[in-house]
Amino acid sequence: MAGGEKQTLTPKEIIHHKFGAKASYRTEEVHVSSSQDTCPGLTIPQKVPCLYRCHFQLPDFSVVSNVFKKKNDAEQSAAELALEKLGIQPHDDDNITVEQAWNDIVERIKYIFSDEFLSADHPLGSHLGARLQRDGERSGSLPVSVISTFDAKIIGLCKVINPSVDSDPILAMSYVMKAAAKLPDYIVISPHVASLRRKNPYPPKLEKQWLLM
Repeated sequence: MAGGEKQTLTPKEIIHHKFGAKASYRTEEVHVSSSQDTCPGLTIPQKVPCLYRCHFQLPDFSVVSNVFKKKNDAEQSAAELALEKLGIQPHDDDNITVEQAWNDIVERIKYIFSDEFLSADHPLGSHLGARLQRDGERSGSLPVSVISTFDAKIIGLCKVINPSVDSDPILAMSYVMKAAAKLPDYIVISPHVASLRRKNPYPPKLEKQWLLM
């Protein structure tokens, strides 16, 4: 690109870069039925534009777009909804400092172990809910490797600190551990098994919800 400017990626392009063939799109035509389908007093049908809705699928969840006049707009909308569920806002990691990235990782870890996140439709929520069914200190304990693999938001922030995390997953894990250490009143770190868990227990209602699943 002229001037060396950074190219702006669309939601679909971001999804492709992060998930490749794991992501799939299915677009359907939406036919609008209306009492205005025909012109009053005439037998000539009134032309109704074809609309589109997109069903987007990843292995752990799916989303459905709103209705659009263009097929590509429906697909972009579905991809954007998926990014929101994954905690990714397109381009929100552009132009932030390394210090900001560290602060954002700390806040993201705190959110991952919040009541709200456990109820959210996110791949990590399923992992965390399953681990609530374990006994003792293992209950609710989430491996750092799972966090640094399945949370795209944290992955993106780690890349801001050091782009080489793409080829060095151990480095990304070390960043998550370092950030979690800044939450001593909220997160318990188990360095011998490289896992994190919430210091205070979840509300019984949330735990019961997962035990019954």
